[in-house]
Amino acid sequence: MRSTTVDALYSSNGFWYIVVSPSSTKETYIITVDTTTGNPLYTGIPFIDIFPDHSMALKALTDIGAQVKIHGDGLIGLATTENSSTIGIVDYSKVTAHVPPRHKIRTVRHTSFIHIPLRGNNSKSSIFEDFQINENHFFCDTYDLTRLYPVDGISNPDRGFVWNNGWIKPFEILGIPQVCINLVQGVCVSKDFDKFGFSLAYVCRRSVLNPGTRYAARGLNDLNSPGNEVECELLFFKDDEFWSESWRRGSIPIRWKTVLTSKLASPKHTVDKDYFNGTCEYFKLLTERFGNIPIRCVSLLQTESDHAENEIKEFFTKALGQLFEHGIENVFFTPFDLNAHLHADGSGEAMMDFLSYIGPLGDGDGFTHGKFKSQKQTETNEPQAKPQQEEEQKVEGEEQKVEGEEQQVEGEGEQKVEGEGEQKVEGEGEQKVEEEEEQKVEGEDEQKAEGEEQRIEGEEEQKEKEREQKKSVEFKEVIEKDKSKDLLLDYGYEILERQQGLMRFNCADSLDRTNLATFYYAMKAAADWCKEKKVGLTKTPDADPYQPNLIIDQTIIDFLAIAFVNSGNVVSRLYTNTQAIKTNAIKKFSPSIVVSSSDTNITLQRRMQNVVNDPNRQKLIEMWTKPPPLSWYHRIDPRHMFVVPNINNSGENDTSIVQFPRAVFSPNIQQFDIESQELQMCLPTPMVLFSIMILMYPTNQKLNGVHITGGMDINHMDRIADVLLPQVESPTWLRYKPGNAIKWGYETHSQRYIRFLSFKFDSDDSKFSVGSIRIEAKSVFSREPVIIPHKMISLPENEEKEAEAKFEESFNEFLKSPRTLYDSIQLEKVRLDLNVHEDFRSKLALSRSISPWLVDTRSQLLATPTFLCALCGNPYGDMPKYFSPSDDVPSMIKPCKERNSGHSFPICPKCYEKAENLSKFTENYENEYKSIEIQPPHFETAGANDDFGEGIQCITNEATAAFLNEENSLLWHDGGSLVLQNNEEKDFLLFIVKQAIVLKIVINSTSDSFEVYDEKQNKLEMNRLNDNQIEFIFNEQPITQRLKFSIKSFQNDLELNRLQVYYIGTEYPIEEISPHPAEHLRTTHPALVTSTYEPSSRTETLKLDRESRIKAIMVEMVVEKGVTVPLSLYIAMYKKGELAGYKHIILPEASNGSKLWYKIDKDGVLADTVKVFYADRVATMRPHNLKFVIH
Repeated sequence: MRSTTVDALYSSNGFWYIVVSPSSTKETYIITVDTTTGNPLYTGIPFIDIFPDHSMALKALTDIGAQVKIHGDGLIGLATTENSSTIGIVDYSKVTAHVPPRHKIRTVRHTSFIHIPLRGNNSKSSIFEDFQINENHFFCDTYDLTRLYPVDGISNPDRGFVWNNGWIKPFEILGIPQVCINLVQGVCVSKDFDKFGFSLAYVCRRSVLNPGTRYAARGLNDLNSPGNEVECELLFFKDDEFWSESWRRGSIPIRWKTVLTSKLASPKHTVDKDYFNGTCEYFKLLTERFGNIPIRCVSLLQTESDHAENEIKEFFTKALGQLFEHGIENVFFTPFDLNAHLHADGSGEAMMDFLSYIGPLGDGDGFTHGKFKSQKQTETNEPQAKPQQEEEQKVEGEEQKVEGEEQQVEGEGEQKVEGEGEQKVEGEGEQKVEEEEEQKVEGEDEQKAEGEEQRIEGEEEQKEKEREQKKSVEFKEVIEKDKSKDLLLDYGYEILERQQGLMRFNCADSLDRTNLATFYYAMKAAADWCKEKKVGLTKTPDADPYQPNLIIDQTIIDFLAIAFVNSGNVVSRLYTNTQAIKTNAIKKFSPSIVVSSSDTNITLQRRMQNVVNDPNRQKLIEMWTKPPPLSWYHRIDPRHMFVVPNINNSGENDTSIVQFPRAVFSPNIQQFDIESQELQMCLPTPMVLFSIMILMYPTNQKLNGVHITGGMDINHMDRIADVLLPQVESPTWLRYKPGNAIKWGYETHSQRYIRFLSFKFDSDDSKFSVGSIRIEAKSVFSREPVIIPHKMISLPENEEKEAEAKFEESFNEFLKSPRTLYDSIQLEKVRLDLNVHEDFRSKLALSRSISPWLVDTRSQLLATPTFLCALCGNPYGDMPKYFSPSDDVPSMIKPCKERNSGHSFPICPKCYEKAENLSKFTENYENEYKSIEIQPPHFETAGANDDFGEGIQCITNEATAAFLNEENSLLWHDGGSLVLQNNEEKDFLLFIVKQAIVLKIVINSTSDSFEVYDEKQNKLEMNRLNDNQIEFIFNEQPITQRLKFSIKSFQNDLELNRLQVYYIGTEYPIEEISPHPAEHLRTTHPALVTSTYEPSSRTETLKLDRESRIKAIMVEMVVEKGVTVPLSLYIAMYKKGELAGYKHIILPEASNGSKLWYKIDKDGVLADTVKVFYADRVATMRPHNLKFVIH
């Protein structure tokens, strides 16, 4: 089994490629992240998204110019904020524990974050870089560390202990959660005690269900999880057997909190009125996890009646007493005031008092005991892993030595995160005994600590250099790693007995007292096991069982002491941003541990952290654990845009047919001469089109525009947009957003999911020139339905003419009215009743020399002032009512309760009745014109077994292929169905995203009563593979992307469930690309005639001295930050007051100052007046600079 490998590569065209080879699979995955939207894209297409090995994937990317930027051990995942995306990669980790057989647990030492700022964000780094991940989290490629040992498999982790759940979520949606590691917060360490013949591991994992800082996350939350909940395991391994002892620690499992009323006041514990809410559920979850065994709640709270902790102790006792009334009879309360014993007797006596008190309660609990059933060696593709005492000690020996010393001085390190609790909460004067002893050795310890810090700092600098060398690993080294082999162990196990009781420890914070008490408990557990196995004992194995330090060897005590100081510090850092206190009490049993900071200092530091830093830390923790969902918009990279080859008129593949060049999607920016008038392309998933970007160059060609359609197959394509393409004076990106068609002021196509997209270019010449094309779209991974507005019903021609005539009468009456909003809504009511299209209303307005914007009710509702009555324009007084546009019929109004409910506007008392009468009609229209919600189409990424066949064979699925002629479900992995009747023959035209050598078709069906024919009507050879699958083999293997075949049924109700085409992907045919020579745009100088702009009607008027021919218009884009850019223009030309012609131009989004030239007519339109009406449905706007070419 290989180790997980991650590489992040960046391409200069704005894409990150994350290459992951998880240890759990044999494939390598490439996830593409574009820097425009920050969203990942993966569909499972062989040799695009998924490769047989890591080196091949890297080569595919480096061949297109991508460069390796980060090399790492694990992918944390991807998370977003409002205006950025972040990719997290563990680029340096260290093995800190081994769990048989051959599981390596790695602790995160360094993390790199790829920060992708989105629009409006100028930050240089990710906010997540401040999250305390390094040294505080661990993971394993091969073992599920979120569950109690032992566990089968790694595919079902307990998400309650995975701290990067939100970061993994995008990859779960993409169908590849295995590319991410599961980060567990806490500590995992182990040690081989060779001379005693066993190994010992300690696991401390912190729950993510109630994340937060000390005073923000305590007690139960809405998930019925306590703050600072930690699960611990002590694991023993000897020969082919294992033993485990588990316990829990956490804050008190009732509803309570601590309140800081000011920066100086003492914190106050308060218990909620519903304090018992969730306590039952918490203990039920413990029972589900550990079994129906006794759960002993060991409370370490102080017991003095006047102490601040007394109230929560009393309520805790009361809550546990109520469990019996709810059928929970396995939970017991065991109080022990640890502070009181520490103050009175010191650490050694306190341990004996503590263990003698709780020890008898758990003496019969025993261990979970099991045995490995079988061990065999299997070959994998990882460098050989020798036993820990051999290769690991050779390779990592020096690092382990430094690590041990680092752990010893852990209590002193990381001064920037010092400070923890509140001395009063932990018990007044609780440090009395310890501080007396500290005064004797503190000076000496501090000198030792300083020396240790300097030495380790130097070693850390050296390790940092080595890490940087590792991060810059060369591509060639990765290839060598792929070629190497290893021997690992497969195993099974059986459980011989289970632990029969669970200890659950708590103090107020589940920090210092809890850590010390669990250290005592672990010492006893280790002593009990060593005595039972007669290993690791001192010369006094029969000493008092509640003085384990006299029973087990000092090396075992040292390991446990270092482990608990380290885990105590980790939990404390994460909860309070300081080191743990009471480590001196642990030091008493392991004198080599160096503690430099006094508990009093740390207590003060904690208070400062609570007041100063915790609010920001809490916000960061919440952002880390619950990042917002992705938008799933993508700027599609060239590797995921697939050109559908053109065919001849008979529908056959023909190599002589001129193809639209795939190069228009390539990263190389250039201008192409194109002879094919139509570009058909397949998207990587069903998508909702968001924008189209076309790079235009200066040219004198006669390219008029492009007709854009889309659909789930090419036989059912709907209109998306008709775009007039301008001429430009310099290379200019033109961006069109078809979804904004309603905003542009006319009815639009329905925004639907599409798989195929078609561009039909309108050119007067046989050859035209364009530059690169980019597509932005929302993928099916959003799983969001599309809302389709109701469309006007198309009437028969005679009925349509009659309706338009009636509407024209009402329109003329409207022109005679004051044209208030009330009049406009009345006119809209007539239009809706007659089922007349908005285009006709716009034409009537143009013919009357009126701006279409003025007669568009939706526009007038948006422009309505909020400081006057919307209907009469007078002050609305003290008691207005508020109305807003209807969601389903935005040109009609309905009442709303709040002023800020969307775009609301006031109505004065005099107009109440009018507005309410109008709103009654709205209700009727809403029922008639209700929007339709359409769910996203079926699509799932395929698993590895479906991506690759044998060798380099590929198999079609929903990502790698799509039916061109008719959408159906036969490509689905499960649930597909197509039913044919007797003698029915159905034609299929399958598009494969890669050029393919087609080998065979495999169809899932229980019946043999059908035949398959190729496009020449040759019957394919049929072989049944099993009860459910039949293969059909091509005698002549087609090389194509458009596979044409047919299926004929010889029975009624023949059901086919799945169709797979086996193929070998090949390179695309070589394209003959014709770069267009550089050109200078030949333009006629615009006329020096001044136009006037009228803001109230959004109309620019050009009056001429005499009739002239209007041939073109030049629009100089005015783009200013914070100002709406108008994009919808009606160019209307009038001759003696009559409309001589008009053109509706949709401008692209382009940079400020871009000059766009539009031809009005080849010969020009004869007119004496030109009016430009801005028709955008926006509240405010600023006009562009316009110039006209007049002959």
